[in-house]
Amino acid sequence: MVQLVFVHGVATRSGPGYAQGLANRDALFRKVAFEGREVTILSPLWGDLVPSINPKVFGTDEGVRSFSIGAPVGDGQTGGLGGAPGPGGADLAAVARQNPTVAIDAVFAQAVGTADSAGVELTAEDLAAFRLAARAIESDDAPARVGAAATDADLARSLGDLGANSFGIGSRLANAVSVVSGRIRNTASTVAFGTVRDFISPAVGMFLGDVFAYLQQGRLRDRIQEVVRTDLVQAHEASLSGKGPVVVVAHSMGGVILSDMLQDLAASGLPADLQIAALFTVGSQPGLFKAVGVLSGSAGPDGKTPRPACVGAWFNVFDPIDPLAFRADALYSGVDDLAFDSVTGLASAHTTYFSRPQFHARFRRRLADLSVI
Repeated sequence: MVQLVFVHGVATRSGPGYAQGLANRDALFRKVAFEGREVTILSPLWGDLVPSINPKVFGTDEGVRSFSIGAPVGDGQTGGLGGAPGPGGADLAAVARQNPTVAIDAVFAQAVGTADSAGVELTAEDLAAFRLAARAIESDDAPARVGAAATDADLARSLGDLGANSFGIGSRLANAVSVVSGRIRNTASTVAFGTVRDFISPAVGMFLGDVFAYLQQGRLRDRIQEVVRTDLVQAHEASLSGKGPVVVVAHSMGGVILSDMLQDLAASGLPADLQIAALFTVGSQPGLFKAVGVLSGSAGPDGKTPRPACVGAWFNVFDPIDPLAFRADALYSGVDDLAFDSVTGLASAHTTYFSRPQFHARFRRRLADLSVI
């Protein structure tokens, strides 16, 4: 058995969308990452404590007069991308020929994201398909047929051939192939730029809002830590009673909160004997905030702050194109920075880690190497 504590990142608030996304994410952890092992999953929700942001502050292209006299709003506001040709002939099949794992990853990230957005529970067939994809990646044996696909249609068919047709390719995955391929073709289009802007502006705004709220000393920060502490203590007590080791996954700002709290257990109100077998900070910023001096922990002889003493292994995982993810090994010792590629696109790199088979495959392997599973 394992005690998993998942600490969410920025821009996470309760509601129907959160509930369905949480259910689907937990299902993937249970059925894929921890397949064959009982796991208790705790997910402290601290985002609701942060004051909401008026969405109008993100509407930089809505009803605003142009800075240029006489120019209509929107003129020249495509960042130089308007009319630029996309990568000629590029599609997901072309990506698959270079890296089958990345192509498989992109399809499933899109499929899970579509289900979450629609408020739909992942089906048993969806989970079985995801599990087969993760196992193919985990064994470093992404099927040759995926890499040999000449067209998107060939790619969809080759996905269906994984696991002797038990992969269960359905309309959701076939549609995901089409969506991802379209995104690749239109990377440099005006529409794509607008989509990126519409996503990035609120994402960065919410990120900054949550960061400022946490870093400001006072009652709000204490309340955020209290929410996280409650579930860490529950997992710790379960572990002491023989219910398996504690594993912590912290996304985005969640990694900052955890790295801050774990450096000084007494100041954070955590048990002195807390032991975390593995800490995964994913798409996170502890290195950045340590660099500007706002996180606890003293530097050692090498000028780096040692990883928290209560943590057995620390993995800092990021997609290189994630604009909100940073390295940690420049400021911390005892941390492994680990990157993996994707074709999710700039707009979604930060939010799709846990809907990618590649993440669950590598996560599972790291835990196996530590004899956690």
